[in-house]
Amino acid sequence: MRSQTKFLSFLIFSLVVTASYTLPAAANSSGDTNFIGGSNNAIQNQPLQATQLFKQGVEQYRSHQYQDALNTYQQVLKIYREVGDEAGESRTLHNLGIISFYLKEPAQAIELLQQSLNIREKINDKVGTARSLDNIRKIKMLQTQTMVSPSSEISLIFDEDDKPALRSLDSSTGDKNIIPESNDPVTPPSDEKEVLFIW
Repeated sequence: MRSQTKFLSFLIFSLVVTASYTLPAAANSSGDTNFIGGSNNAIQNQPLQATQLFKQGVEQYRSHQYQDALNTYQQVLKIYREVGDEAGESRTLHNLGIISFYLKEPAQAIELLQQSLNIREKINDKVGTARSLDNIRKIKMLQTQTMVSPSSEISLIFDEDDKPALRSLDSSTGDKNIIPESNDPVTPPSDEKEVLFIW
């Protein structure tokens, strides 16, 4: 029950953060919302539509409607790519990876998480990069039923100034083994539902 509460708290926090990054851009400096003879309302509404669909995908995921969530996130991905929102694209690819895992397509899940990882590295999203790396590791552990230690790449992304972000990552996932602060042993996941989380 406690891990569900942590998960739901993290999910709500993630949705708020996602919404804050995807709200439509303000009108240009002249206050004119028209391009050469046309309106940019459709363009301005795309990020809002993506945010609404993203939330819908989260709800579908939480209701175990994985195929519906997959379809919804594919629409979201298309919008984020059209408007050039790399942060939104990386979050959506991450969620598509998690959904693919639950649809019993682990190879596709890893591929999508890797795409998310590549974008997160490009935009210097350290926490997102660590999450993608960690979820790739966890999927591989569940596939092979063998221990895969936390990637040394995760610890390399963070420097001393990033310790608060790292602790935030640990507490939001409930996974104390994401990046051990010492030589703590790493324990394998006990249940795939507790392992992977939607962004």
